[in-house]
Amino acid sequence: MAGPLEGFRILDLTAYVSGPLGTMILADQGADVIKVEPPGRGDLLRYAATQRNGISAYFVSCNRSKRSVALDLGTEAGRTAAQQLAKGVDAVVQNFRPGVVERLGMDYATLSADNPDLVYLSIYGLSDEGELAKQRVFDQIIQGMAGYGSVQADPETGEPALMRTAICDKITSLTAAQALTAAFLARAKGAGGQHVRVPMLDACLQFIWPDTMTNHTIQEPDVEPRPDVSEVFMVGRTQDGYVTLYPVTDQQYLAAFEAVGRADLLQDARFATSRDRGRNNLELLKAIHASVAGFTTKEILHRCNQADIPAGPVVERADLTSQSYIQETGVLLQQQHPQIGRYVQPRPPADFSATPTKPGRVAPMVGEHTREVLLEAGIEGEQLAQLCAAADSGVK
Repeated sequence: MAGPLEGFRILDLTAYVSGPLGTMILADQGADVIKVEPPGRGDLLRYAATQRNGISAYFVSCNRSKRSVALDLGTEAGRTAAQQLAKGVDAVVQNFRPGVVERLGMDYATLSADNPDLVYLSIYGLSDEGELAKQRVFDQIIQGMAGYGSVQADPETGEPALMRTAICDKITSLTAAQALTAAFLARAKGAGGQHVRVPMLDACLQFIWPDTMTNHTIQEPDVEPRPDVSEVFMVGRTQDGYVTLYPVTDQQYLAAFEAVGRADLLQDARFATSRDRGRNNLELLKAIHASVAGFTTKEILHRCNQADIPAGPVVERADLTSQSYIQETGVLLQQQHPQIGRYVQPRPPADFSATPTKPGRVAPMVGEHTREVLLEAGIEGEQLAQLCAAADSGVK
């Protein structure tokens, strides 16, 4: 088998990140993912950030293993063809703003009428009904609304800051991929097709809640508050770089005092017992991280590894691919793309022993597979010729 999802076909109507990354995971796992894009320009993610020959690094990292069909859903011919494709797929995934797919005739009610076993997954921002459905959101907006800015606030000034990665888009994509697979399992057990909804706000609150909302979860008045768990994420500056340490057990804490040259902390009343260390955990971690300044990165990591203390370097992005642990694990794949040339990406993270996965085809060009996919759907003759002509008309 090519992967655990071999034999499943998914019509991917998503764009940007909150959807494409999730459908790429499913494609890597063997599903035949057909990405529908507007003729000519395609998914706007193709032009985001660093690019070469009209395709961006951002796009190829969210769309490998897929096939691309160029259809203009704003035309009757494009919609008719997309509806024909939807008759022969196991799932449709879309992240249009609420109300758009209904206007396009690509909503669950319309498509499931001809495909009752269809799993239809909708991604949206806050809600798919009422006034909240009208609010346009992107990753940064959800980060702010879901408390991520507060979690990332400067510990000294309290000024909020956003995570400098599209974390909410990616969390939503991961949630969507898992939900779609769960719906496939439910269908196999007799539940039939269904409409699955994944609001970005819901997915991102679930993700952030367990550790960052510990002081806002228990609603009883006699709860014993503790410092927010998010405050223990620290970095220490060494003589030539940065490291992060995170002792957890009593044994690791005691070993850390020795490793960083602070045996005197054993005599500090704040850290004398396990309970004391728990109550004063922030002060303890600050003292440990401040003490690494007397060592080089290599020295302190060696001392921590020898004492079995969880520790690691804080690596610059430019240095990531050259790290020994990256090379030894083989987590990064060197690939060749006809447009962008040589590039590197992480391999699919889930390793299946019986149904191994590997990246399939490289990220497609706009409409690269239009003819073959439409033929597979039974579209032929003049209709096929017109659709292919329309797909090619926007190509520069």
